[in-house]
Amino acid sequence: MYNHPPVFKKNNLVLEIFEWCQSQVMTTGMGDIIGLNGMFVLEMMKLHGEEGNLSLFQRIMHYANSLFAEERRIRGDKKHPGDRVQHPRKK
Repeated sequence: MYNHPPVFKKNNLVLEIFEWCQSQVMTTGMGDIIGLNGMFVLEMMKLHGEEGNLSLFQRIMHYANSLFAEERRIRGDKKHPGDRVQHPRKK
C-alpha cells in the first residue's frame, strides 16, 4: 500500500505488525484516512506476544501517522480532521 522508509533493526517488529494492520484504517465520511484502528493493532500485538507493550503501540501508530501525513502532503490536501484548527487572530 505504501512505500516504506528505511527502518532501524530495533523497529522491525513495528514494520511487521504495521504490514498486517495497514488495511485496517479509520476514515471520514468522504473516505479520508484518519489513522489506524488501534484495537486491531492491539490484537495483532497480542498475537505477536507483545500484549501491554505501550512503547511498541506508540511506535506503530506514529509510523502509520507519518505515512498517512506524507500521503496527504503528496496529494496536496489542505486540511485533515486530525490536524489542529488554526483560528484567525483577533484584531
